[in-house]
Amino acid sequence: MNYVAVFLPVFLVGLISAVCALTKLLYLDALSREIKHPKLWTAIGVGSNNGSGLLLYFIHRKNYPIKKELSELDKNKYLEYKKTIYVGLAFMVIGAIGIVINLMFI
Repeated sequence: MNYVAVFLPVFLVGLISAVCALTKLLYLDALSREIKHPKLWTAIGVGSNNGSGLLLYFIHRKNYPIKKELSELDKNKYLEYKKTIYVGLAFMVIGAIGIVINLMFI
């Protein structure tokens, strides 16, 4: 039986949730470091297929130490986004393993 139709949505849900949470996490980080044009740097950090944008964001943020402490609400959001990324990655792994195992036995 073909279960790709089951595991592909699991993978996609994990991917979408992880990318959305990473976007929000990078934006909070850019705001706390007072980086000029935080939306632009968030888009650069998330917008590449091979991770080069995230690497470029991390290189750029080295020049900006944390200047503004996050409020309690923002700290809680920060932790929530990190947990969402972990859960999204877990869904992606489960979906990818399911797809690969299913394709091996077709």
